[in-house]
Amino acid sequence: MEPSMSAFESSDKSCPIDDLPVELLSHIFLILKAMHALTRHERANERIHSTPYQITLSHVASRWRTIAINTPDLWTFIYVSHTHKHLERVDAFLTRSASQSLDIVIRCLQRSPGTGLSDPQKTTMIAKPRIAFGPLLSKLVTHVARWGAFNFSSDVWQIMRAELTVLQPTTAPHLRTFGLRYYDRTYRVANTHPAWAANNWGDLTPFSGAPLQLHELAVRGIPLDWQWCAFAGLRVLTLSNNFSQRRVGLSSDDALRILARCPALVSLRVEDLVPLANHATAQAVELPVLNDFDIAVVTWDSADWITQYLIAPNLRALTLWHYKSLTVEIMDVLTGAHPTTGASILRPLRVFCMVPFHAECNSDRRHLMYGQLHNLRVFIYDTDVDDTGVGSFTFLRDLMGPTGTVLPLPNLTTLVIASIDWNLMHAVVEARRDAGAPLRKVVFRTDACEEDLEQAQWFAQNLETFAFTAEDPRKTAPDDWLEFDTAVPGTAEFRDACARLKCCVY
Repeated sequence: MEPSMSAFESSDKSCPIDDLPVELLSHIFLILKAMHALTRHERANERIHSTPYQITLSHVASRWRTIAINTPDLWTFIYVSHTHKHLERVDAFLTRSASQSLDIVIRCLQRSPGTGLSDPQKTTMIAKPRIAFGPLLSKLVTHVARWGAFNFSSDVWQIMRAELTVLQPTTAPHLRTFGLRYYDRTYRVANTHPAWAANNWGDLTPFSGAPLQLHELAVRGIPLDWQWCAFAGLRVLTLSNNFSQRRVGLSSDDALRILARCPALVSLRVEDLVPLANHATAQAVELPVLNDFDIAVVTWDSADWITQYLIAPNLRALTLWHYKSLTVEIMDVLTGAHPTTGASILRPLRVFCMVPFHAECNSDRRHLMYGQLHNLRVFIYDTDVDDTGVGSFTFLRDLMGPTGTVLPLPNLTTLVIASIDWNLMHAVVEARRDAGAPLRKVVFRTDACEEDLEQAQWFAQNLETFAFTAEDPRKTAPDDWLEFDTAVPGTAEFRDACARLKCCVY
């Protein structure tokens, strides 16, 4: 039997925090929940998770337990991985959350990528599942009317198919965030089910095909009948194929038709879509409030339609990940004028995250791109593990500009880059300061440099902010970088931005 709210009145007060009113301590618990909500579970590396903070709070003292258990909002987030040891905790969360809306994340990822996209068939087994997902899904589905967010990921098609089968006859009237991600990492070696290939199972219609009023939708490797989703209110969308689906999965034609129904879209990610099949019938789509765009491709032909048919006049952030490097072909497309607007997709950007330049990208092409980025404030130069440093050296020298010429990127104030050469970075900071276009904040990737305290001290003295981070730039939010750029060091806004970006300020 759960304790009642009156139980704390008779408890012995043994420390000052016990003098806090019930409402205040409950509020503090919910602040802790908000802090944990900053964790991006879908992009975190799979690992065996520690005891949930709700369980820890409820085992500190009898008074804390009483207050925690009687704070329903504290128990609304349910996270389950394939290594989950205590399935009975799900029952506790479902009970203690009372009638509140549920945010559910389930990740059954038994394998992690080996050497990445260059050799996608090489994978590493993490751990065998400890739980049966069938009973878990059946348990959660009884509360489907309370689902506010549901995200399910797996790299085993049998499990994904079982989950889809469970969802098909249900209805989720209050669902606003929905994610289905199938990671085809093991190919046919481990996926031996007769219906293994997702694209051979036909288009799926979850939730009885009833239209959903979603705000966020993420789909990877799942063939869906898109008629079930009412896109008018959709604000965040991810459309993604697996490496093996680049020619048979979700197509660019489908993406254009979907985007035409998403006038309120603010954030968009596309990954390895099937190339556009019919340019003759393709029509331009305007997304007037699109703010953040993330493009991830192995071959550029799966995204070359974007700059030709997509109009995003208010785009502020672009993340571009292309296998190996930024090629001449991609640069020419990015800097080209849109046939309708006459401007390139780069023109309105405030944040740009890109991979290293290809060796064939000459100075003229690079400076043409810099010219299109006149309004840029934050440049994230995402050095790939295969980068030999040539691309980074070239980029840094470009930032200094030839003697007697106007510096490129005149409004650039924050640079995020892997440390390549301390002396060269010295020269960049001094050159831009002397030219009247100073860098104010520089962040180095700690997984690519040794923290030299003497060198770091020089940067801390000559910049407004000098920081280190181990966070992958592709796992960060562009809005967080903009807040980091504009926030005054020492303020709460600045500390919050650093916490979200995992930046350690020197």
